[in-house]
Amino acid sequence: MGKKPVIPTLYLFDNVFYPHTIIPLSLSDEPSKRLIKQSYEENSPIALITLTNETKGIATQGIVHSLTEKEDGRFMAVVRGVKRIKLSQMVQQIPYPVYEFIAYEDFKDTRFINDNALLRLHEMFEEWVVKNISNIEDRNIFLKEINHPQTIINHISLFLVTDLKLKLIMLESQHLAERVNILDSLLNENRSPFESKSIENAIKDFEHIEDELSRKLSS
Repeated sequence: MGKKPVIPTLYLFDNVFYPHTIIPLSLSDEPSKRLIKQSYEENSPIALITLTNETKGIATQGIVHSLTEKEDGRFMAVVRGVKRIKLSQMVQQIPYPVYEFIAYEDFKDTRFINDNALLRLHEMFEEWVVKNISNIEDRNIFLKEINHPQTIINHISLFLVTDLKLKLIMLESQHLAERVNILDSLLNENRSPFESKSIENAIKDFEHIEDELSRKLSS
């Protein structure tokens, strides 16, 4: 058997990173600065994973798009997400973590994607963009890039979902149709999106359903 691929890894604690999105990072510790600088200079991928007590090892592989050093010594980096991966065994801890990993893709099942739900989500995200990006040219460029179901869902999950566990569920789910349905169920005509705690709590239970289905499909 050949050697398993490995990837240097940065830890997140209060947010979740998704493929086809961009995340800014402020790094002050030396191991993270060393990792990000090497990745940027070599144009090599890194992994970003959110650490929780229930982590399943699902991370997003990304490329460092830009890197700036501030006067106080901090590194400001912009990372563009590429794809999801699953980290397995740690093979290096110093000077920064390095993990073996495998691919982590959506299941190729036949679940029906609710086009009406996807349209509602797209329209809602466009409204959010209009409110938060004042420059019309920048706004149009941004919206032009968000033109696939996966990118719509990932951007909504990054920017609009506030509950960390829900954000992780959106990263870990391997069914696009399910992710669409989860987000659509959070919409409420009489309230701002994603404010209903009762709906959030109910959706967290989907995690157990997803685990069971994943085991059946992989067996």
